[in-house]
Parts: sequence; C-alpha cells; structure tokens
Amino acid sequence: MSNAHSNDISIGPEHWISVEKTTISGELIELDPLMDALLPMWQALETECVAACCGIDAFGLWPEDVLEHTAHLPKAELHSQLSALINNIEQQPDANYYSRILNNCFNRATLLQLLQHLQALYQQQV
Repeated sequence: MSNAHSNDISIGPEHWISVEKTTISGELIELDPLMDALLPMWQALETECVAACCGIDAFGLWPEDVLEHTAHLPKAELHSQLSALINNIEQQPDANYYSRILNNCFNRATLLQLLQHLQALYQQQV
C-alpha cells in the first residue's frame, strides 16, 4: 500500500475509499445494533486478520473476496439489509459511527461509501 492511501480502505486494486477524519464535536453513534443482521457477512469477510488487531483492514473488501467469502449467504437478503442500513444512516444527522465488530470509528461519509460498495456488489448478484 502506498503512503498516499495508508489510511484509506482498499476495495480493489487501485480502488480506495478515502477515510475522512471523524469530527471531534460530532455525535458518536454505536453502529453494531444497527447492523446486527449483517453480522454473518462481517464474520465471513474477516479474512485478512482479526478486527481486534487491524480494525477495518482485517476485512477482505475487494469484489472477488467479498463474493467468494460470502458465497454461502443469501445475496438478496444482504442487499436488502445493506439498503435498509444505508437508508437508516442517511436519515440520521451527520455523526460519527463506532463499531466494536469492525473495531473502527467512521464519519458518516466514509461509512456510507463502504456500505454502498458492498451493496453494489450484492446488487449485481440479485
């Protein structure tokens, strides 16, 4: 990984989600209760390391990795659950989100980009 993307989320060769800094004064919302139904997906994607060690970098997020490691999960259901989560977050005021599952803190824009990346992959499979 080049230094230019050392803090970004890799989603493919030369494809990145820019990690925007979280705001110090923003509200901190716990993400895990909102994405409880997606736990099997996150567990399947935790292939590079463990989240407790590497945070979001522990998850294989390249398209081929996502589809391979979640092949046993229903794509239509994942797409629906991601769509509902994205809609929920879009309805909230701008905030920061923390996930113990992902061991990461995200600002709203970064989180939405990550979820939309996954949603688009499953959309192609529905």
